[in-house]
Formats: sequence, structure tokens, C-alpha cells
Amino acid sequence: MARGTVRDLKKVVAGMKKGERVYVNALNLTEKGIECLRKMIEDDVLTVDGSELAKYIIPAARGNYRTGKSICPQMTYIKL
Repeated sequence: MARGTVRDLKKVVAGMKKGERVYVNALNLTEKGIECLRKMIEDDVLTVDGSELAKYIIPAARGNYRTGKSICPQMTYIKL
């Protein structure tokens, strides 16, 4: 995929079932795609995979990733 657009992201998430996981490489997302991902986290559509978050992010910063304030360059998300 060249650049991940909002349409691509919404299409993938809409096709997922509750509890399914999706790997998102945010480096390939457009700015609007990143904002869309952030909104999905804020709206409790997606959440970060807690086990990956624990491996790669220091405890003091994890809350920012759980709320969408910060976006990981590469992370697995779970549909809620």
C-alpha cells in the first residue's frame, strides 16, 4: 500500500469483527489517516494491544497511547 488514506482505514476497520486485531503501520498513513486513527481510539472503536504497548512503551507514556493522544508508528489495534 502506498499511502494509507482515511477511506482505506475506515474500510478495514468496518470489515472487522469485535475482538479482531489489525496491524497499522502509521508511517504509511496520511496526516488525515493518522487523525482518523486517533479519532477511532478516542471514540472506543479501536484500542491498542496492551501486550505490545507493554513491550515497547515506557509505563509513564502508555496512557497517551491508550487515549489516542500519541500514535505509535507501528502497532496492533483491537476492535472494540
